[in-house]
Parts: sequence; C-alpha cells; structure tokens
Amino acid sequence: MAIDAVGDESAAAETRAGFYFACLLALESDDSEDPHRSLLSWVLGLPAGLDPACMAREVLGYQHANPQHRLSSALLSLLEDVTRFPEPRLRRFRRRRGRRDLGDAS
Repeated sequence: MAIDAVGDESAAAETRAGFYFACLLALESDDSEDPHRSLLSWVLGLPAGLDPACMAREVLGYQHANPQHRLSSALLSLLEDVTRFPEPRLRRFRRRRGRRDLGDAS
C-alpha cells in the first residue's frame, strides 16, 4: 500500500510539473523576445504557498525527462537561477535587509 501511495505522489508531481511547464512554454511563445518577462509572469502566476524554487526544479526535471518540447536556453538558465533561491533563503535575506534598513534610519 505504501508503494502505491509513493507512486501516486510521484504521478501527481509529474502532472503538476507538466502543467507548470506547459504554462511556462505558453508564456514563452507569447513573449519570446523577453525570457525575463515570461519567467516573471510565470512566478507571479504560481499559487501562494508554492515555492518558485521547488517548482522551477520540478519543471527542469520535467524538461529533462520530456525533451520533445523545449524551453529556450535563456529561459532554462533563468529557471536554474530561480532554483538557487528557495523560500527559506529569501526569508533570511528579507530579515537581514530589514535590520539594515532600521540601522540606516537612526
């Protein structure tokens, strides 16, 4: 039974990655001139609570496993950058910056 649950979870992750990959591919085809804009639209369109870094990793994995549809190399590079900034790392940055901002006010 546990194996089935793991298989179901894996299939759900694959489906989710495929969905967000398709969203990113559509955004890129709409605005192929600017991969930064496509990525920003994609990140802003993610549901609250879904870590963009984790989703970017899933999308990159999906791209690797399904090479029939390709994102541009520029967009893939930007996605790799996103994976380097998971939510906990961004929270630490925000706290440090907040303290620095308070120090500037005095």
